[in-house]
Amino acid sequence: MKAPLIYLLSAAVLTSEAGAAAFMLDFGPTDATLPSNSPLHTVTPGTGTTWNKAGPSEPAADPAGPFKWSDNTNATGVTVNIGTTADTTSSTTLDLAVQPSRANALGAQFSGGGHIYESGAPGRDGIFHLTSNTATGIQVAGLPAGTYEVYVAGRNTSSNGIYSLNFHAGAGTAGANFDYSGYATKTLSYNGNTAPTAWVEDSHYVKFTVVLDGVQALNIASASSARGFLNLVQIVPVPEPSTALLAGISLAGLLRRRRIRRP
Repeated sequence: MKAPLIYLLSAAVLTSEAGAAAFMLDFGPTDATLPSNSPLHTVTPGTGTTWNKAGPSEPAADPAGPFKWSDNTNATGVTVNIGTTADTTSSTTLDLAVQPSRANALGAQFSGGGHIYESGAPGRDGIFHLTSNTATGIQVAGLPAGTYEVYVAGRNTSSNGIYSLNFHAGAGTAGANFDYSGYATKTLSYNGNTAPTAWVEDSHYVKFTVVLDGVQALNIASASSARGFLNLVQIVPVPEPSTALLAGISLAGLLRRRRIRRP
């Protein structure tokens, strides 16, 4: 039985949306030897597996690049700047000239395998500043204009304490410190050292939607009354509706030509 045209068009649209390469940052000193163990790969299994290691030394250093998209193509023009509120407790302005004091393998509370924080998973290690009530964040500049879905995970995987992390994301001026207090905010709360076997949104990671005009930078921060942690960030361009529609129209044209040519 031939598939109805509407199903084929829908498949074309979904393929177009799933085909967008992501920009992926793995914070901390260890390599992502299990590159598909991530929030985005849970949602979109076909995503590429090239990660950019960020902050691999202490204090957490700005990665120099060159950077790659998840499909291993060059992310030309993209820059990453790591910062912190440092010792200015209760400040909501991230200073991009001051580096977080730690880039650590973490993971002391999560041994063995088969879970989202196992050895080699991007969500295991991370960056943070040792001073209490401080935030850690990044600025990603040079992204093309468009709408982006931003996946963020942060946790102290060496702790089994009860605490919450507040994550913030928004658009700002490239090269400038940013006040994250007016950005979209989401919170993750942790209690104990259970090892979840699958990534679940709003339990183990948060997702934001941010629109950039091609000049603006993407700003992200993790804050807590203890200290903010960043383990991984995945930035996914959302195809314009016209792009997906064009894929469907092209397929429709091919199908129509096939019907016309049929004897």
